Amino acid sequence: MKLNKLSLKWKLFFAVIIFALVIVCIFIVFQIGMLGNFYRTRKIKKTTALVNKVSNIVASHEAVEFSQKIDIEDPIGHDFSIIKSNDTEHRSECSRCHVVQEREKHSINSTTIREASCTQ
Repeated sequence: MKLNKLSLKWKLFFAVIIFALVIVCIFIVFQIGMLGNFYRTRKIKKTTALVNKVSNIVASHEAVEFSQKIDIEDPIGHDFSIIKSNDTEHRSECSRCHVVQEREKHSINSTTIREASCTQ
């Protein structure tokens, strides 16, 4: 009897709320049941690929600069803004993890070194 006393606006409101709850429940069941297997399979494939890369590098005895040979997804990325140098070379270094990107020997061009004259 109380249901008859509710206006059409309230009946429609409750019907929409119940419909939304049913849709949300279906999405939750779908995500837990179907996408859980998808994400698990994807993670296993990535882990297997990484293990294969590491095994190949170790097997071929190329463990020199090991961290630079493996392509690991880095969510932050490198920031090669630090430039360091010494007497013989200069290099770009990551400000986060201190990995060296490139090293270059200092080159002195004989045409740029000269004695200053009175007009210079």
